[in-house]
Amino acid sequence: MDRFIADLVGEGGFFIEAGANDGFRMSNTYLLERRYGWHGLLVEPIPRLAALCASRRNRSETFQCALVAEEVHGATIQIQYADGHSVVGGSISHDDWSIAAGWGIEQTYMLDVPARTLTGLLDEIRAPANPDLLSLDVEGYEPQALAGLDLKRYRPRYVLVEASVEDLPSFGDEFNTAYEVVKQFPGRNLLLAFRGSEDNR
Repeated sequence: MDRFIADLVGEGGFFIEAGANDGFRMSNTYLLERRYGWHGLLVEPIPRLAALCASRRNRSETFQCALVAEEVHGATIQIQYADGHSVVGGSISHDDWSIAAGWGIEQTYMLDVPARTLTGLLDEIRAPANPDLLSLDVEGYEPQALAGLDLKRYRPRYVLVEASVEDLPSFGDEFNTAYEVVKQFPGRNLLLAFRGSEDNR
């Protein structure tokens, strides 16, 4: 996926990766940063994983938080830990827990993590108005994370999301009006492009 995106955009792009894990394992942007000179914003809610991410990805800025919708009140939100399959609010599925257990995760637990909107983070780092890529893998919390992105101010050229076409209506009318599917990758991964992009004409 990352090579496909690099071929689309080229070198020196700006990415956002939510669900960045440790910055290497399961990362959709590691190769873009290391081989193609990209940089950007990395978001990971689990403190230990966020610390590893920050230590490995020194060209980018890492934030330890969960992405939420604008209307979420409170400075923190609860997450149930399961390594790369941690979920907001708990209720990890049997399949997700089986995968996490296969990675050597022996127990799950709840923790409170900072809650931020994606727009707020982009404002803080003075991100470009048209990031080249938003990679979103937040274990079913994608609609809420996207609800915290003001598409009038920030319009990623491409959005890579762990979802199926059937999931797209839950992302909201504004998002679906603005983006169209351009590629389906194995494993429930969709690449969408902003409809106004020159690349899609």
